[in-house]
This record gives sequence, C-alpha cells and structure tokens, in this order.
Amino acid sequence: MRRALVAVAAYAVTACARQAEPARPVADQFIEVDYPPPPAEVEERDERLAGRPECVWMDGHWAWVGRRWRWTSGEWVVPPPGCLRAPPTLSWSRDTPARLYYTPPRWYRPSAEDPARAEPCAAPIPCLQRARPQ
Repeated sequence: MRRALVAVAAYAVTACARQAEPARPVADQFIEVDYPPPPAEVEERDERLAGRPECVWMDGHWAWVGRRWRWTSGEWVVPPPGCLRAPPTLSWSRDTPARLYYTPPRWYRPSAEDPARAEPCAAPIPCLQRARPQ
C-alpha cells in the first residue's frame, strides 16, 4: 500500500508543469486502471528550442494502454492557439473497495463556460524530436 501511495505521489509531482488551471475531467474521460503508474522517467530535454517563444515543453507522462502503463516521452510543442493543457490525473473513488481512475492529458479552451465540457483543441505541433530517455 505504501509503495502504491509513493508511486501516486511521484506521478502527481511529475504531472505538474508550466500550466494554467487544469480543466476538471468529465465522467466519460475517467479510465479505470488496475494499479498506479511507475515513477516518472528521467528525460533529457533538447535545449535548442528553449529560447523559441512559440515552443513550450510538454512533460512526458505514463498513459494507460490496454492493461498496462506506457511511457509517453516529453517534447517541445507549439500549443494549439488559445488553448491550455490539463495534465493527466489519478484519483481514487470513494467506493468500497476504492477504485483508481486515470484521466489522460488534454488541451482545452479556457474561454469555455465549463472547461471540463469544452470542445477539445487540436493536437499540438511538435517543434522537434521527442526527448531521449536517460
């Protein structure tokens, strides 16, 4: 149990990045998962794009694929115009026994009356290759 809590805490810390207020997830975005993801992988960023104002770093994250976690590497991207990124989230249900739910990251328009129900934005445009795992 302690190991699972440490993994969830590590994931929550790594999911934080330079982002505005994330959108609240909608019920149909919740994916029930069997177990928490491993700790985040350490990535080496290519700093050649750090000075380009149109490019922002999008942290890597664990994504639930099928019945297991798969690492999605971070990358420099040009965000969709007028959109913000909601990071991935993990949350426990209040049921007994508790169930673990994952919400994938998504881009949304902050001008929407309810960002959680806003039409998602287009995918960001990669500025360069994905990060190299260390």
